[in-house]
Amino acid sequence: MLEANDITHGLIGKYVDTYAFADRRLDIRCRGLSLPYKMFEMDQCVTHAAIVENKRLSHVLVFIKEQQE
Repeated sequence: MLEANDITHGLIGKYVDTYAFADRRLDIRCRGLSLPYKMFEMDQCVTHAAIVENKRLSHVLVFIKEQQE
């Protein structure tokens, strides 16, 4: 994921070049400029309880919106 800065904000919806090297390094470039990025951790997991909690929150927010209207 590209880090947010003045340069990367201007690239929304644009193509960038990605380079994958044999030593597992990655480089993301636009017009020859190397862009800062961060990798997602692959071992992240979401529990079933967190999913259920978010579904409940969604229903509560819909209810609140209806009440405000």
